[in-house]
Amino acid sequence: MLNKIMASVSRSVFVTIVLGLGILLMLIFNPPYSVCDAEVEEFKRREASFLFKQKSKFKESSRSMAVVLKEQCLRTNSPGGCFEYFTQLKLLLRDLDQVSSQCRADVGGISQLKKVFWDSTGLIVKIAWTDKPPEAAFDKLAWLTVSDLNLYCHFKRLSHDYYGKQQWESFQEKMMTTLPGADKLSRSQVWSLSVLSENCSSYL
Repeated sequence: MLNKIMASVSRSVFVTIVLGLGILLMLIFNPPYSVCDAEVEEFKRREASFLFKQKSKFKESSRSMAVVLKEQCLRTNSPGGCFEYFTQLKLLLRDLDQVSSQCRADVGGISQLKKVFWDSTGLIVKIAWTDKPPEAAFDKLAWLTVSDLNLYCHFKRLSHDYYGKQQWESFQEKMMTTLPGADKLSRSQVWSLSVLSENCSSYL
């Protein structure tokens, strides 16, 4: 049956069909390199030493710089202990600012970035809260400086661009239920005592 069909089709048409199928398969298994593909690769290159585990000549490191610096910040819980981590986060946000709007969903989908983005924002909220609820709203920033609050607000602004307003609101609700002692307060009290309620228009 196949032989009869092939015999009834001219050689030129048959070659055209084969070439078309070949091109289709190439597009499926090796899609064209887009502008956003290029931006993703450039972002990964710029943030390679911070977001990703580094490979040496002999072995791959077990942790990225982001993880190491975050653990140091958690361990010391002080301006000095968190300085390097916060500095690297500011550089990360600078690179995120440079990504074009049409490619932010692609860059935001990088798993290592997404984890550091939300972990870091949550860490700032926890530092401000400390290990118990602040006694008053004016005491809700702990040792955080204006520069640190600017960093937090920068995360908040970019979260809307990269992950959407709904994702930010879900993050807020999760944080308000997991902060130490929050379960003994009303939602409005937790909100007013946490850095989540800080007016970011003062810092951006």
